[in-house]
Amino acid sequence: MTYFSAQHRDPAMEVFEQHLQGVIPQHFGRFIDGEPLNLGEQLSDHMHLHLFVWPPTVQRNMWTLVTAGMSAHRMNVPPGFEQYERIELVMTLPAEWPPIDEIHQMSSNRTETYSWPFDELNHLARLPYLHNTWLGRGHTVRAHPSLDDTYPGTQFSGVLVEAVGSLASEAMSV
Repeated sequence: MTYFSAQHRDPAMEVFEQHLQGVIPQHFGRFIDGEPLNLGEQLSDHMHLHLFVWPPTVQRNMWTLVTAGMSAHRMNVPPGFEQYERIELVMTLPAEWPPIDEIHQMSSNRTETYSWPFDELNHLARLPYLHNTWLGRGHTVRAHPSLDDTYPGTQFSGVLVEAVGSLASEAMSV
């Protein structure tokens, strides 16, 4: 596992993370129309993570969220799963989901209802790094410690990591 903090940043890791910030949107841009919104962090005490968000289009009637920075850090995969050491996460949301600027203007309880997918992707991208573990197909992560707790405004109690079915298979490797 790479030691990575605001006080002890590895310059080579910084370069690789910056590289991903250019490569990831360019790569996914071959499969998704339009320009993504870059929700990048100004300062991070762990990994430097960006979240690229493509709005719905006529050709692709859904929001598409893609992390950039998770794959800079190798995950602690078990023997035989080395091909999964480096991944990024993709999540889609219905076309009716409000735009980011609209979410930011909502009252705090309504904001939670629509901001949880963005928060969850940030959390999931850091989880393997912070806990010396890995995420792969079939893994589930609960929203809260209790199975009865759900994401705000939903009936969802967790996420399932699975292959992306809404993009061409070529989109899944760079």
